[in-house]
Amino acid sequence: TGGYFFKPHFWLPRIGVEELEAKDRAPYRRWAEEGWIILIDDSVIRLDQVQEFVLAEYNRLNMRAIGYDKHSAWQMRDELESKHGVVMINVPQVMMDMSDASKQFESLIISGQAYHDGNPIMQRMIEQVTKMTALIQQRRSEIIKESQG
Repeated sequence: TGGYFFKPHFWLPRIGVEELEAKDRAPYRRWAEEGWIILIDDSVIRLDQVQEFVLAEYNRLNMRAIGYDKHSAWQMRDELESKHGVVMINVPQVMMDMSDASKQFESLIISGQAYHDGNPIMQRMIEQVTKMTALIQQRRSEIIKESQG
């Protein structure tokens, strides 16, 4: 049938997760118990823990390269390239560079060609994209109708 399979991984600091659950109206602790999110035993997400996970996945999946954002992951890039020989590709996280990729991802979602492993966090994100796209399309239709009459 075609399409793309996404296997997302999410991290959150355990400290303050109760407040975040209330703010976001999301059951982060339950998702952690179910294995959908990794809670870090700290008030911040530690780079070394994420880096260890990324390196293990790189080797396990025999990846050819890893994309990173030079503004927030330069330290991890340096470590993975110099100590582990990982091929790192700069993927700037700015609108100008992400616009085409975002449009392609949105198109995959709308056409039903984006698949994932049942991760409820990913599902929530996909539902939000679908809702926002529907609202934008509805508003465009309203503007066209208004301009015609």
